[in-house]
Amino acid sequence: MDDFGRKEPSVPFLLKTLALFQEIADGLASEEEDHEFAAIYRYLHGNAMLMVERIRGIKNFGRSENAIANMTLNRFSSLMQDRSVQEQHTPWPGLTELHHNWSILVSWEERLRYLRSHLHFDSKHRWNELVTFLEECVNSLDAPVPYELEEPQARFRKPREPPRFVGPEAKMVFHALTVSSKSCTCNPCHDYAARLKLATYRARGDIDDKCVFDLLLSSTESFWQETHIHATPPQKKAKVTIAIHEQHQKPRKKRGSHRVPVSRLCDHIKPRQIFCCLNLGVEDGQLWKFRSSDNRLPTGAMPISLEKVIEAHPTSLGDKIKRVLAVLLGYCILHLHGTPWLQPSYLNSSNILFLATPTSVPLRPFIHTEVEGNSLSSEYSDELDESHDGVDPDDLPLHSHPSLVMLAILLMEVHMAMPILSLAGSPDIKWAPLQSVDENSRYRIATEAFKKCASDFSDNYRGAVAKCLDPDIGFDSDDNELDEVDLKRLIYEEIVQRLEDELDQGFSETISSDNLDEVAPTLNLNSWGTMELSFPGQTDTHTTHYHTTTIPSRSSTPLSQFTDFRTASQNSVAVGNGIPRWEPQVSQQRSQSIPIHLNLCHPLTYRSYTVGWICALAEEMAVARAMLDNVHPGLPRIYTADNNNYILGSIGPHNVVLACLPDGVMGTTSAAIVAHRMRSTFQEIQFGLMVGIGGAAPNATDDIRLGDVVVGVPRRGSSGVIQYDFGKTVQEGKVTITSSLNRPPDVLLTAVNNLRSEHLLLGHKIRLYLDKMVDQYPRLKATFSHPGLQYDTLYQSHYDHPADHPTCSNCDTTKLVPRTPRSSPEPRIHYGLIASGNQVMKHGLTRDRLKAELDIKCFEMEAAGLVDDFPCLVIRGVSDYSDSHKNDSWRGYAAAAAAAYAKELLSSISGCQHLHGNTDLGDCLSK
Repeated sequence: MDDFGRKEPSVPFLLKTLALFQEIADGLASEEEDHEFAAIYRYLHGNAMLMVERIRGIKNFGRSENAIANMTLNRFSSLMQDRSVQEQHTPWPGLTELHHNWSILVSWEERLRYLRSHLHFDSKHRWNELVTFLEECVNSLDAPVPYELEEPQARFRKPREPPRFVGPEAKMVFHALTVSSKSCTCNPCHDYAARLKLATYRARGDIDDKCVFDLLLSSTESFWQETHIHATPPQKKAKVTIAIHEQHQKPRKKRGSHRVPVSRLCDHIKPRQIFCCLNLGVEDGQLWKFRSSDNRLPTGAMPISLEKVIEAHPTSLGDKIKRVLAVLLGYCILHLHGTPWLQPSYLNSSNILFLATPTSVPLRPFIHTEVEGNSLSSEYSDELDESHDGVDPDDLPLHSHPSLVMLAILLMEVHMAMPILSLAGSPDIKWAPLQSVDENSRYRIATEAFKKCASDFSDNYRGAVAKCLDPDIGFDSDDNELDEVDLKRLIYEEIVQRLEDELDQGFSETISSDNLDEVAPTLNLNSWGTMELSFPGQTDTHTTHYHTTTIPSRSSTPLSQFTDFRTASQNSVAVGNGIPRWEPQVSQQRSQSIPIHLNLCHPLTYRSYTVGWICALAEEMAVARAMLDNVHPGLPRIYTADNNNYILGSIGPHNVVLACLPDGVMGTTSAAIVAHRMRSTFQEIQFGLMVGIGGAAPNATDDIRLGDVVVGVPRRGSSGVIQYDFGKTVQEGKVTITSSLNRPPDVLLTAVNNLRSEHLLLGHKIRLYLDKMVDQYPRLKATFSHPGLQYDTLYQSHYDHPADHPTCSNCDTTKLVPRTPRSSPEPRIHYGLIASGNQVMKHGLTRDRLKAELDIKCFEMEAAGLVDDFPCLVIRGVSDYSDSHKNDSWRGYAAAAAAAYAKELLSSISGCQHLHGNTDLGDCLSK
């Protein structure tokens, strides 16, 4: 089948076969005594796993993908022995029989006997060819796949009744506020604004109940009054019946609530109300004032925008907070869609505000809205103008409900904890700021971001965002526009309820939509203290209450001229003469927000990281992480084909990203894949470090001991790393290197030379960093401490380790190489060539021969896959002598010593945040 986009039957069969051989390889590796065969089985398992991931990520299968599937199955078939197999309607009868028998055999012993009688177990080259072929397939399939907008699959949905929509009451409140603000005759005039608390309003009772809105009101942008407004819907006319009692009793007089009409709103928003909550009511379009009550919001609270929270990317912004906030945003659209509270220009992350205290940021979101006098001229509607006469078709709206597009943007920003422009960005496209583009551009930005990050969403979340971006939402199958009631029911069923289902799946035992309005404020966006909030002039929380700040009249200073809607003490910047200077801005940000300072100096993105550090083993990764001066919060995954897991942090002035090879998948190809993914995701990486353990190649002139460190630097015309299995055997058994690899970048080689000179004068700091590591992480002491000089033994190269002994306790001590004992366990640092290959070097005679011919200091298995495409320096701690007497007891200390040297090296290089083109990296050295 050659049709594009269609899977051939071979693809499902290949996935099934890859899964089977993962199981087979895993079992064989645990049983195999031949170390080379065991390594092959581990490689097979890892590459089969990677290939399954690549295939499952492909949405449209073309001829090349289907051809790869057929060729891969042919490779697996080559492992089957030529046996008489019954005729079957399949091109791979041997594999089909293998699947069948594997399913009916129960015990591993039975399966192993079957494998030994049906697979070519003694043909090592067949297995090697299969592993190599799978590696090539993984590389060819390793590319990001764009996510297409599509309808979500049907899902289980918890039965739930939609709430009563409060849109009519919300319009009543806004109308009443606008009327009272227009009645103001003050000169200069006031600029009224309101911040409405987002809520589900599920606790509201029957239709005659009053709807209570929580707001903050302002007439000057410097003083915000906590306010409750009760909106009473128009009373239904009903017949009144009077019950006549047999005994005539004087009816009791009901105590009424004293109230006064509000004619001018500014008369009731005063700083003297700082500790009071203003109680207002709306009946039949009239705004009334009732007795004030004690305020509920914390004294000393300051506004912080969702935009700032996302930029800070606090660690505490976990799944629970994200899902709760998503539901509240969904209800915001549900209730306020089509009202003047929710103009699309207001619905963005800079206008979603939280009230922060020095100790917490409660999840109590408000939306900031201007109360403009001209809002009464026409009833606001989210729908765009339907009159298209004379309009260029390219200028017609792509989506009929811009507020739903903005909801999709907010949902993506919240889930990924990244600004939408970062999610939609690419090297080829540079988007303008969201506030400065039209509705169609916002829609394009939203759809582009969704394609890139949709695979990170669950089905419910993805479905909600997809429905928000559906350009046909709001129309029936005949292209007739839905009325307001039907549209809101559709929004609830297809968007809000999906977000509720997402919340239920993770936290149904503690949170439900019915109690969300009460539970949400108990959640803290800064529970881990990652954000450091700046409160201007903060000495006493009562004196810094956000109500009391003063600001000059803004009648002559338009809102758009301020950096953001901050209080005066934040908007102004003190200059030399002490006079505040106002910061201009061109974008239309509507919110007030205090600045956030991370414990880091500034919000970090993928482009903030300039150094890559790659390890092969878990022990190497552990000590690499321990060497970080600071560990940074993780960033959301934006490159869908990147299956690496990263640890982020800093060493000195450098932001460093750590990555480790897949467990059990060693070698140059695996290292190359990890490095390629890292550089694709972290595009500002300037250089890298490959840090871990290796096997030494000692001789009489190179006194390399266990625990020493070897640094790969150019020698004898070679780059610092040579790939010895790419060599060519010539006459007399000598090996020449026929491939040339790139040398480390100059910034690293210069730093190495400077560090060597410093070590000659003052000695190295490896011991210092190791002591600090153990002090900070005491659990590492047992595994990563120096084993003791008495356990450092080097045997003659011709003396092989007895195969039936796990340790060297029974080895012939007369075969030990005599060496002068060192006076100190301090590691020494050696500089020279490192040999890299896909097989472990564990033969003394071969080691000595390559040492003599190529002057190799150390052997390892990953570096050759990196240095051509990933400019890096290779640093190895010596854990063995590349012979059969391998001793795992030195692995931990060797890995730690190499990591400590890497830290000292990085600390000697000054920080360069952005280095491009031909910039001389050597200029960045601190010495």
